[in-house]
Amino acid sequence: MYNEQSKSRIDNMQSIKSQLVLLFEGLANRQFKYVNLPKEIEEWKLEQMLFYYGQVVFFKVFENYVALPCTIASQLDIYGEPQKVNAIAINGQSFPEVAIKDIYSLTNGKLITEQSGVRIKNNEQSISTIAFLMPFIDRLIFIWQSLGINESLSRMKYLIRSNKDSASVVSATIKQLMGSKSPIAVVSDKRALLDELEKLDFNVQYTPEAYWYDFDKTFNLILTMLGINNNLETNKKERLIVDEVNANHELINLFTELRLYYRTKAVDEINALFGLNMSIEMRHDDTDKEPQQPNDKPVQPTE
Repeated sequence: MYNEQSKSRIDNMQSIKSQLVLLFEGLANRQFKYVNLPKEIEEWKLEQMLFYYGQVVFFKVFENYVALPCTIASQLDIYGEPQKVNAIAINGQSFPEVAIKDIYSLTNGKLITEQSGVRIKNNEQSISTIAFLMPFIDRLIFIWQSLGINESLSRMKYLIRSNKDSASVVSATIKQLMGSKSPIAVVSDKRALLDELEKLDFNVQYTPEAYWYDFDKTFNLILTMLGINNNLETNKKERLIVDEVNANHELINLFTELRLYYRTKAVDEINALFGLNMSIEMRHDDTDKEPQQPNDKPVQPTE
């Protein structure tokens, strides 16, 4: 019998949003390697803040280097770009505004404020990675739930009508008469008891392969957007031809460039401002592997 308790179990089973977000966060956070990053700043924490906040300000407090999420302060230049930002500490601690460039007077050219920090942007728009991914993660969740609904409906064979107070008696009676292990009772006060029981054939076919195909395509699209080389489609029975490989690598490189360029730019600026020797590189880069040549014969599907 279907009740609120079983509904809760189904909802919990289908709720995979947190798992997907944490999975993609973990993949994104391990893509870049920071060399000579100050020891007081954790590499994974820096990438985590960019993943969720989209921009981080790197500055110095006494003898310690700090990297924190930031918001644009009130002062903008003539192009609308921020000249100062506000650092946001996770524990609520407040800091003075951080100047992310030298600020000069446009009337006499004199230096007003000296640069004291560097803004590290996640991408050109300073948008968090999770903001880009969430529409696609929502799609994955929808497909996952649809798969569960399809499976449940394909198992539904009977619709049981009964008086609300007699639902448990009707369920036990039908199980005894029909030998069904899991009849589903839909309670209605407007119906009578056993004389109005009827079989309802939902005729829903269980087609998981269609849902898994959509799931794979969306999952691989997210990996591509993260700049991760992948070929996980379960229904792809032959190797990709060279044009497909090259197109996939080019797209992956472009998505990676969206984030790597601004990180590299910020690292160079940090080195110049603070006299450090930092660098950034890809932790794993297999996009330069030789693709399959056009005259290679595709592998035949195995039985």
